[in-house]
Amino acid sequence: EEYLKMAKMILENEPECLIIFDSASAMCTRDEATTDPSGQIRAMGPKLLAHFLKQNAPLVHLNNSIFWSIHHLIDNTSGYGEAKKEDGGNKIQYWQDIKLRAKSSMPWEVGGNQIGLKVTWQCKNSALGSPNQSIESFIRFNHGIDKEEEVIALASPMGLIKKAGSWYEYEGQKCQGSEKLNQFFKDNPTEFDKLYKQVRELFSVTSDSNGPEGKDS
Repeated sequence: EEYLKMAKMILENEPECLIIFDSASAMCTRDEATTDPSGQIRAMGPKLLAHFLKQNAPLVHLNNSIFWSIHHLIDNTSGYGEAKKEDGGNKIQYWQDIKLRAKSSMPWEVGGNQIGLKVTWQCKNSALGSPNQSIESFIRFNHGIDKEEEVIALASPMGLIKKAGSWYEYEGQKCQGSEKLNQFFKDNPTEFDKLYKQVRELFSVTSDSNGPEGKDS
């Protein structure tokens, strides 16, 4: 409950903020946290979260902010629908704009050394497009999501980056292997921003930072 109060305060006072709630499965009320374990106590965490989203969803959109809640998959014992479902209750689905589910992951290796993970996500539903599409992200160890690698992976099939075997070329800059091109973009953020803008334009995503279309998501 205290964490949700803090999240509400941040949403009210910090426009364009990102709040990550990790995780909904661990949420509990004050009574659940302080009372001895008993089968008589019902888990009220999901209801707390649903009420918070119902109350603050308009504020998230008004302030151009992002609320990201992480949920664990549990067995669906109802006998209906998919074999697995997200923990945290059903009511929150009415307030979610995008629902991503980690479908699979594989090692991301460079020169035989694992530097991270390639994660395939399934978009279960989205207010921005059709559901059940798959997307891939690159998560680098000790770094997080590697935006340069993701843009390289998107730009190459589009022809914005020329690829021949292990060689990559972008506007005269030639690199052997995507890792060297990745480092080039990290060292030259202006060049990366230019490529990023080109990719967004081909996806028909505007770059107007004053509107919701311009927010990275």
